[in-house]
Amino acid sequence: MISSKYTIQGRNIEEKIAGFVRSFYASAYESSYKGGFIRIFEDNNFFNKINYIVIIRVDTTEVENGIIKIEVISGGAEEKVLLPSIFGGEKRRVKGFAKEFQEFCNEHFINYTAD
Repeated sequence: MISSKYTIQGRNIEEKIAGFVRSFYASAYESSYKGGFIRIFEDNNFFNKINYIVIIRVDTTEVENGIIKIEVISGGAEEKVLLPSIFGGEKRRVKGFAKEFQEFCNEHFINYTAD
């Protein structure tokens, strides 16, 4: 499994961040709870015949202080010992989110740090 975390700082950005996360993979399963939500989806690699699971957790428990946290986790290919390590499928899914998230934040002048 591979993961990355982000801390976003700013006021009145909860809807923008939630909208971005929800649009990242529109058909993902979503579960909301007090203080945030998670989105889960499968991403298939047809070349290697591997299914990856991607989980995006959005934590809004500190939104009153202008802080939102996001965690992205990718895994599920461990039964294929050699191929994931060669092609980096789990890492690529996390990096794909990171790239789009960075572009989104730059376009909307949103400050964040990658933990």
